[in-house]
Amino acid sequence: MKPTVLQDPERRASAMRSIAGRRRRDRAFLSFCVATAATSVLVLIVLLASIVLQAAGHATKSPVETIVVETRQERKYGADPASAERVPSADADPAALFAALDENGDGQLRRRELARDARASFGRLVDRFDRDDDDRLSAAEFADAADDSTIQWMRRNLAIFLSSPPNPEPAEAGIYPALWGTVYVCLVCALFTLPIGVGTAIFLEEFQPRNRWVKRFHAFVQLNIANLAGVPSVVYGIIGVTAFVGMFHLLGEARKPALEIGVEYYDQFVTAGDQILLVPVEAAGSPLSVAREGLEARTPDGRTIEMHALPPGAPLPDDPQLLARTVREGDEGGRISEKAWYYTRLPFGRSVLAGGLTLMLVVLPVVIIASQEALRAVPDSLRTGALGLGATRWQMIRRVTLPAAIPGIMTGSIIAMSRAIGEAAPILIISGIVYISRVPQHLMDDFTVLPLQIFDWAGRAQQPFHELAASGILVLLAVLLSFNALAVLLRHRLQKPLS
Repeated sequence: MKPTVLQDPERRASAMRSIAGRRRRDRAFLSFCVATAATSVLVLIVLLASIVLQAAGHATKSPVETIVVETRQERKYGADPASAERVPSADADPAALFAALDENGDGQLRRRELARDARASFGRLVDRFDRDDDDRLSAAEFADAADDSTIQWMRRNLAIFLSSPPNPEPAEAGIYPALWGTVYVCLVCALFTLPIGVGTAIFLEEFQPRNRWVKRFHAFVQLNIANLAGVPSVVYGIIGVTAFVGMFHLLGEARKPALEIGVEYYDQFVTAGDQILLVPVEAAGSPLSVAREGLEARTPDGRTIEMHALPPGAPLPDDPQLLARTVREGDEGGRISEKAWYYTRLPFGRSVLAGGLTLMLVVLPVVIIASQEALRAVPDSLRTGALGLGATRWQMIRRVTLPAAIPGIMTGSIIAMSRAIGEAAPILIISGIVYISRVPQHLMDDFTVLPLQIFDWAGRAQQPFHELAASGILVLLAVLLSFNALAVLLRHRLQKPLS
């Protein structure tokens, strides 16, 4: 027997129109979703393509090309603008290009003949192709440099970029200190964020209070954690300066810390024989040592010797051994320090540790909320079964609840660390330094990170620095993907079935 709606033609037509309308709305919504996803993918592809193309301009550029561009630019605005047109392009015949660059016409290309901004690139050519070691290039040596393949220059440019510090010359600039600064800061952030965040989530979810006032306090903490997740990161930078860099000025200042571990201070003297002598002092604020006869000092290789102090104006001795420990009476030493790898001070100052702890504040609410959601997703039957078998609450959490929640916790941690790696505002407030030429040697050392270095290069007017910024973005993405891949691997290794 047919339903009543099918027996009545009008009702059947109305039902079919309703079904057709719902199908049209379904197709429209599906089309909207597909268009949105396609637009997002297209924008991402365009963005990545523009970054890769700009980075390729830096990676594939040979020093010969840089020399040609800079020489043309300098001659164009020099005394003879017409001479700029006589310089052919970098892919022209090497002999013609060499003749145009060789202003002296003696068959030898020297550093002073080139534009000022091209001399760093010329130094790279000299280092590789100058067979006579005379800081100049002959026509044959220049031809060898011009004929070098793009792949070879790409490898050299990449090696320089990853192993060199920042430099005013784009051809010599690198990202090495910022790369390792990013790794160190993110490791510090992860080491503090994950235990604190997961522990807080366990306490809030697994140890529910029973007292009315404690419940209110528990709800107040939960509300504030949710609100802190939306606070701008620059606010955390200001908090980090107050809490970690200066420690509310309760423990002195970074220049005069209240506590230092792993550091020795010396007053340095330079003798008449160019020998360095180090006189140990008790603290950074101790009075400077004054050179006098018989003052004990040590050499950089650890030998202990006595100073030989001469009055001002007295002739220097002829004995080389005596000259090596001779100083002028009354000279003051210069205060230096030798810090161990475990050097620690209070307050932390503008250090790697302060930067990592500040990033911990930025991402800690994200880790806590994600860990809570992962713990809530664990079925209550597992908790009940564990408690029914006689397990204590901590045993139930450690052996049942936490292992089952690990995948969700690691997912939240990946999201949090991805945010931490790209943060620039709080680190700029904490570090305050963009140009650093060395890798941090300990947790109290100065540092910079990839976002700050990229920001510095992107803000400059010269196009080569924009290409460097694009290359830095690719390196930052590589670091981000490496951290995420490690986290995903750990998540799969630690994941256990619920049954």
